[in-house]
Amino acid sequence: MIMSMANDDRLRTTVEASQWSTKEDWAKWLRHFSIELLKESPSPALRTCSRMAQLQPFVRRELFAAGFVSCWSQLNEASQRQLVRSLQMAFSSPNIPPEILATLLNLAAVGILTYAQQHLGVQLKESWYEKL
Repeated sequence: MIMSMANDDRLRTTVEASQWSTKEDWAKWLRHFSIELLKESPSPALRTCSRMAQLQPFVRRELFAAGFVSCWSQLNEASQRQLVRSLQMAFSSPNIPPEILATLLNLAAVGILTYAQQHLGVQLKESWYEKL
């Protein structure tokens, strides 16, 4: 399987969150960020889904965390810091709509679980949805 590297500059400019004020601005920002994460993912499967994500909001929402996690590991340290700053600005924005905030909080939860599994030796049992 051929893996490509995420384009740091492209993701850095996409995630910039300082200029959004309306619900529509934030929705457009998240839509664009989600699609760029998929386009820049080192995973061929996620890159393939980027086109469908442009057409289907459900696909974008469902693959947002996977796209983020796959790109994060490919970013250099400076790009990771910039991405964190942009997300912090989004979290602290008084204008961010609840549904966008929920998406970002879900991303934070995924990050915490991933970190715990990789660095703290935490082993998670089957999730409820895996038992279905």
